[in-house]
Amino acid sequence: MHVQKTIEAGKALNVRLTLTAVLLGLSVSANLVQSVLLMNAREIVLAPTLPDNITLRPGGAINPEYLESVSREAIYTFLNRTPETDRYFERAMEQILEPATYQKIKAEMVDDRKVREASRTSQAFFPDDVFVDAAKLYVEVRGNLEISRGADIVEANRRIYALRFVRRGSSVRLASIGEIKPEASEGEKVKAAEAGK
Repeated sequence: MHVQKTIEAGKALNVRLTLTAVLLGLSVSANLVQSVLLMNAREIVLAPTLPDNITLRPGGAINPEYLESVSREAIYTFLNRTPETDRYFERAMEQILEPATYQKIKAEMVDDRKVREASRTSQAFFPDDVFVDAAKLYVEVRGNLEISRGADIVEANRRIYALRFVRRGSSVRLASIGEIKPEASEGEKVKAAEAGK
C-alpha cells in the first residue's frame, strides 16, 4: 500500500509538472508574439537626410555636417522660389527661424514676393561650395543665382550667402541670411590662409 501511494503521488506530480511545462511554454510563446507585435507597432520618425551620423552633445559644439544640412534646406527654401510657391516656402521658413529675427526676415520675404509677383519672375540658386564654421554657427554658401521669366533667363550672377545661427539648448535656429560680397567672405579668408601655408 505504501508503494501504491508513492506511485499515485508520482503520477500526480508528473501531471502537475507536465501542466506547468505546457503553461510555461504558452507563456513564453505569448510573450514572444507580444514582443514582435510591439516592435512592429513602434513608431519611428525618419528624416530625409544624407547618410550622416549627426549627434548633439549638451554644451558641445554643433556638428558641421548638421549646419551644412540645415543651411542647404534654408538656401533651397529661401532662394528657389516662384510667385506660385512663395507662400508655401514662407511657411516652411517659419519652422527654422529664430523668433528674435523672424519678423525682419519675414518682411524681407514678403517684399521679395511682391517684387516677384509684379515682375512675374522666378529664381533658382545652384550652390557649388559651402564653408562651415561650426564654432561660430556660421555658414557661407556660394553658387549661381538665375532669375527667369517663363523660359527666358533674364539675369544670372555668382552670389555668396551668409547664414548665421543661434543655439538655445538643443535647438539650432536661423538668425540671419543675406548676400555678402567676396571681400567680406570668411570662407575666402580661410582658403587664402590655407593656400599660403
